[in-house]
Amino acid sequence: GVPIEYEIDESERLVRTRCRGSFSVENLIQHSIRVNGDPRFSPGMNTLIDFTEAELNDDVEAVSRYVQHSRELADFRGACRWACVVSDESEADLIWTFNLVVQSRGIPIKTRAFYDEEEALRWLGEASVSAPKKD
Repeated sequence: GVPIEYEIDESERLVRTRCRGSFSVENLIQHSIRVNGDPRFSPGMNTLIDFTEAELNDDVEAVSRYVQHSRELADFRGACRWACVVSDESEADLIWTFNLVVQSRGIPIKTRAFYDEEEALRWLGEASVSAPKKD
């Protein structure tokens, strides 16, 4: 099966993505193109990505290809946040580096790594433009 699955929560304006097993940057690019084409997707949606059961099977050069891709993505998706839930420090470092490069190129996508899904959702919630929830 596909190593990357997703669902779109329209009420939360959130794309929930889960990676499992070994995946490549090419898989990620194909995935984001699939999301773009989803009728439930709308620009400005944030993304929660669960990498805890996944392993990136690619080199640093491939990651820079994804930076290129994210520039095109930003044209379509607008300013948004990507919260990545990871299980170890090397993944967190990779995401930190990716974010640095993306920000330095003026791409309006903020990416941050978290070890905890609740924290990730909190960070995404700060940025959400949806109406305040009624109690």
